[in-house]
Amino acid sequence: MHGVLYGIACEANVKVVCSKLLQQLKISSDRFWKAELATMVVSLVSRFPVEPQWQIDSLFNTLCCSSEDLDGTMLKNIRQLIGDRFLSKDCDPQGQQYLLQKCISALVSDKTAIPLLQIALWIVGSLCSFLKNMEDDKVLTLFINLLMQETCPTPFRVL
Repeated sequence: MHGVLYGIACEANVKVVCSKLLQQLKISSDRFWKAELATMVVSLVSRFPVEPQWQIDSLFNTLCCSSEDLDGTMLKNIRQLIGDRFLSKDCDPQGQQYLLQKCISALVSDKTAIPLLQIALWIVGSLCSFLKNMEDDKVLTLFINLLMQETCPTPFRVL
């Protein structure tokens, strides 16, 4: 059924199709099926770039639900898609600010998986110019708190 949904996706219905795929992704426990669903969602976001906020939400929902189940190639594709759509110089600043907000939310969460952490840190570094109005100690506190969390992956955590 999900293959049929994916096959009939078009610009007019891509939000609904991705929503259904993401619903299945959230409840699935089969890591191979999750990887396939995530691949479908990322492919649809790539093929049908409707609204920037929807694209960002779809990619982050996919990463939140399945980042541990994705292989390196898929993570590279997601990074490439984010870089091309939101991190180049001619990108919409509002889309970039929304992307930065999603990254900070992911970094503050104590349930963030390593691949999502890596992507979020990369994006924050790329969009650091948006943080210039934020006090230095708040930015540092964000990263220090992240590194001090017990749930922070060992390669990142300050012991």
